[in-house]
Amino acid sequence: MAMDPLVGEALTAVRALEIALSSRWDRVFFETDSKLLSEDVNSEDQPLCWKTVAEVLALRREFRMQPDWSFCWIPRKLNQ
Repeated sequence: MAMDPLVGEALTAVRALEIALSSRWDRVFFETDSKLLSEDVNSEDQPLCWKTVAEVLALRREFRMQPDWSFCWIPRKLNQ
């Protein structure tokens, strides 16, 4: 079954967040090559894509509670 790349990226970010939480890591830098997901997670506006609303809201909630964590975009060409 094919998956929308944005949905896959969001699900992966949530799973990484779950691992970081269960490992009790204090400082975590999440990187994504999805500019849309990065902007959505770091925004206070309504999530842009209905397919990822639950994931984006979960990520936002956790990042607000973890001030030493960051979620940032890196260009795909640098993601090697």
